[in-house]
Amino acid sequence: LAVTLASLTMLKNLLQITRPASDIYQTGGWSFPSGHTTLATSFFFLLSYIFVDKVRSGKGKTLLIGGSFLGVFLASFSRIYLGAHWALDILAGIALGLMSVSLTVLMFNLVFGENRSFRRRIHL
Repeated sequence: LAVTLASLTMLKNLLQITRPASDIYQTGGWSFPSGHTTLATSFFFLLSYIFVDKVRSGKGKTLLIGGSFLGVFLASFSRIYLGAHWALDILAGIALGLMSVSLTVLMFNLVFGENRSFRRRIHL
């Protein structure tokens, strides 16, 4: 999550894109990428990656991964519904969150010698 937060802060301050005008939601700060969506994506998919080995049943793994998708969807939908972000902000937030988690997992696997793929971990 620290990698995600650092990259999110750098991008927001570098690009400085303004938020859409909204009667429902008033906030300050920059719009691109969506911080809520980026952090939700990182959190939920990191959670899935960490706990997929701990869940024994296929149904449990499906619920874990499906719950992660649902969490990201709800966070993303709420930002658009409230008018706090443009659709591109949401898509960029999802992409940044996935890239941050992927980079972090890759680096940990290289450093600590984890050579099993995620596909093998969920037994597909």
